Amino acid sequence: MATEVSSRSSSKLGSDVSVGGPALPTSCVSDDAYWSAQYLPVLSSLLENAGTYTPEDRASHLRFIEDHVIPNVGARPTSLDAVYVVSHFGSSTFEASINLNDKGKPCVRFTFEPHGPLANSAAATAPPTQGYPYKQVLSIADAVRADLRWFDELAAEFFLSSEQEVAAVKAMMPPNLARVPQYYIALDLNGGQRQMKVYFCPLIKQMTTGINSDEATFNVLNRLNPGFAAPLKVIGDFRATCPEPLAIQMIGIDCVAPEAGARVKLYTRTESNAWDNIRHHVTLGGRRNDETTLNGLEILGEIWNLLLDESEDTADSSVSKPVNDPTNVWHTSIIYSWEVQPGKDLPDVKVYVPLWQYSRSNRAIAGNLEEVFRKQGWSWGTDGTYRKSVVDAL
Repeated sequence: MATEVSSRSSSKLGSDVSVGGPALPTSCVSDDAYWSAQYLPVLSSLLENAGTYTPEDRASHLRFIEDHVIPNVGARPTSLDAVYVVSHFGSSTFEASINLNDKGKPCVRFTFEPHGPLANSAAATAPPTQGYPYKQVLSIADAVRADLRWFDELAAEFFLSSEQEVAAVKAMMPPNLARVPQYYIALDLNGGQRQMKVYFCPLIKQMTTGINSDEATFNVLNRLNPGFAAPLKVIGDFRATCPEPLAIQMIGIDCVAPEAGARVKLYTRTESNAWDNIRHHVTLGGRRNDETTLNGLEILGEIWNLLLDESEDTADSSVSKPVNDPTNVWHTSIIYSWEVQPGKDLPDVKVYVPLWQYSRSNRAIAGNLEEVFRKQGWSWGTDGTYRKSVVDAL
């Protein structure tokens, strides 16, 4: 089992720790200094509390972030109401997390929305593979020796190609959206190494072309080499049997060599969090019935009530719990990812739960997660370890 706990939040953990969007900066602080103050303390704390990084590893990662990430984040917020990353909850341009599992060491990860100085240059109106989004990716990819073969294909398909397209999309988005999100960069900090991922928003391009984003997604993925026709067919067959539409809202790719095990993840969302529906999706309607899937499903079933902040006594496998904020269009109910990889006939399925949508408070979230960790025999569930780490980081 693997669990990823992230920095998404907006309320308080107890009475004295605020978690959420950044305070409005003063005019005397540079953009880089402002974002450094937002990023570095959180990531430094997570790297230390993970307990798996040497002092040299931690220093190397923080230097990398300061040298290669911060300069590409862009201008600091001009309004407390500004929303920067629609895939995250809150008004921050980044999300930090720790991946915990029973097979390897805890791994700190973070995702950020690049929008650095090149966004205001002439390159902003260049063709997709020459414009500022592409050049910003290159600057980071060079530093981590990333493989961009798959990225090149998806960038050509989904990046907006002109100022006019950006303006057209922005006019259709919420008025407090600070900038149109075209892609996000994620970095896994594995020991002293860094692995890069990129996430695309296919629905953004559809807003300007009118071309169905799901169709465009499958078309471009079928062009990749090496390909994964078999798992893509399974996804298509499963989607055809589901009563609710499963639009592909985001595409994530590993920026490593395809022959070295690169993956593509397709993210979708459902309104129902009923356990019967979860089981149907995790097994792909019965298509995945191998031992690993069924064991994982059993473990997930044992902790599902904790993720929804419900007692075991009231859990009902056919009932979907209402969300706390149904007006939040970015984070309603359950997110799934279909993970495809060359050489694999079936996609892997992962489940993402926005805990804040179902929980009474951040304190309840921390308590429930510690119980989840205890059930797995992980030290993060003992002696308030997880809660202390959250307080320290935020």
